[in-house]
Amino acid sequence: MQNYKFMKPYPLWKVDYEQVPNGENKNDIYRVLVKIAKNTNWFELYKTYSSVWAEIALKKLQDIFDLYVIDFIVDEDNIPPMFEIHDQIYKTKYVFPDQSCIVGETIAGNQRYGEFSVDALKFDYVRDLVFFYEKGTALVKSNQLFIDGELICNSKQLKNLCDEIGQDFNKLDLYPEPIIKYLKLNYSNVSEYICDTYTAHRINEREV
Repeated sequence: MQNYKFMKPYPLWKVDYEQVPNGENKNDIYRVLVKIAKNTNWFELYKTYSSVWAEIALKKLQDIFDLYVIDFIVDEDNIPPMFEIHDQIYKTKYVFPDQSCIVGETIAGNQRYGEFSVDALKFDYVRDLVFFYEKGTALVKSNQLFIDGELICNSKQLKNLCDEIGQDFNKLDLYPEPIIKYLKLNYSNVSEYICDTYTAHRINEREV
């Protein structure tokens, strides 16, 4: 993701409230908005009917804004190619920053899915804990290797690869030098190696 430097006092945040007619009643609507610069409009990031959820959304979006959300707003081509939610890895299809939602596709061959879905799935990254993986990330999750939303090796294939390159299959997190060397030599687009979200290594900084 890109790093954006904001001129103080930006970004500015606010929660707008309005009552919308609904037959004989009225619905309370709360909108979380952000303004990233003096000459930009307020951008809506979330809408809810609950004041409690509006406060939760505001805090959550402020926490992840510099890391991810700003990219979703200003650079549609710079969205993360894969993400993790509920211990599953999905390939990113769309991001809707005005709804704080991400849409993903199940990955063919992923052994972790209980039931493979042919339809895209939509997730709310305010209500759910979502890990976003940047372009060029090689991820080992549940003994499987993913790169940019594609399954490179299932668990059996990864074990065979480890045997071939002299990588201890049980130490892919603590001592990953052989697989990092393999990735650097065979995948020029890979810049980072992550194992089960616990360890991360910048591949470009490693010698082979």
